[in-house]
Amino acid sequence: MGLTISSPATHDGAQRLVLSGDIDLATVSALREALTRAVKADTVTAVDVDLTQVDFLDSTGIVALVEGRRLADGAGKGYRVAGAHGMVRHVLEITGVLDYLGGGPASGGTVKRS
Repeated sequence: MGLTISSPATHDGAQRLVLSGDIDLATVSALREALTRAVKADTVTAVDVDLTQVDFLDSTGIVALVEGRRLADGAGKGYRVAGAHGMVRHVLEITGVLDYLGGGPASGGTVKRS
């Protein structure tokens, strides 16, 4: 299965990226491009990545999500990954990046706005 990325209109400066499918070596470049485009947009103050419909995430996907966070931090913008469930959530938990990406209990479920 591929990866579909939709970008509903921004709301209060937050750009939501809704991902659906698999994030792996074959699809990660599309994710990187979408994250970079969202973070670099002048009108965007925060990026929300919705993983609710993601069924598979490999190490290249984890790296892309972490890179997105670092890019947003460098631009002074908020960044949150949410909606991870099942195997995807488990992978983010065992690699220790879930809280860093904003999807864990430490984040309180809110978008960090700088």
